[in-house]
Amino acid sequence: FDRSHIAGAVSFAERSPMLARLLQEREDLEQTANPALKHLVRFPNKAVIVYSDSGSDDLSLGYISRCVRVTQELRRACRRQPSLGNEKRIFRLIGGLNQWKRAGFPVHGDQRPLINDHI
Repeated sequence: FDRSHIAGAVSFAERSPMLARLLQEREDLEQTANPALKHLVRFPNKAVIVYSDSGSDDLSLGYISRCVRVTQELRRACRRQPSLGNEKRIFRLIGGLNQWKRAGFPVHGDQRPLINDHI
């Protein structure tokens, strides 16, 4: 994310307590310091686009990509926390940031395709 990202994007670590906090019923989400969670709470009607470098959803290795998992978790959180908005506002960018770059759309930072933040 630090090397390049889509304008307006916010980052969070999948293993951060953010997703777990989203799923807790009694958590006061308005008081969070996490920028990604704060965005979800403040703008419950705006679309949320989840993306990774490659946008892969390849299951051939026996696991679901981080991007797919985060998308699923955010949708689940929206179902459990109505204040987060409708789960239909959560989208996954197929092809990821690299496809976005190949299509000529602007990014902040390195314009070259990256995988796991490497060229």
